[in-house]
Amino acid sequence: MITYTLEHFYKYWPEVEPMFNNIHTTEVAAHQDKMIARINESIHRLFDTQNNLHSVIVRDTGTVIGYHISVIYDNLHFKTLDQSRHIRTAQVAHYFVHKDYRGKGIGSNMFRYAEKSLKELGVEFLVSEAKSYLPYASVFEHLNWYAQSIVFSKWIGE
Repeated sequence: MITYTLEHFYKYWPEVEPMFNNIHTTEVAAHQDKMIARINESIHRLFDTQNNLHSVIVRDTGTVIGYHISVIYDNLHFKTLDQSRHIRTAQVAHYFVHKDYRGKGIGSNMFRYAEKSLKELGVEFLVSEAKSYLPYASVFEHLNWYAQSIVFSKWIGE
């Protein structure tokens, strides 16, 4: 049975960490010849204790098969039309569904669940990246997301 739940970082991280570090990052991380993708646990824990980390965990009969993790903040650039406050925003930091569960609507349902619960928390604007070399565009379009910008990256280290 597939379930979608909101969970705190300290609860799910021991289960998610192997999936994130051994599967997720090898699929999506850029510049893997120069750097390794690893979550900054202390920052995630801090955001979680401040109620600024929103985590949807997807399980199949108790086993983690996916996650949608966002950081919530007041937008740095955009205010309401009456300029009374900055727009409450969620930046999707990580999203993943194990490859054995893809193509079954689980990812779409995970995003819908996240959107609904974020809206209940007062979030008005969602932002996410999608790797241009992976087939995510159709999922975002199906969920009525708007392609707003292109993110470029460049390694400038030694």
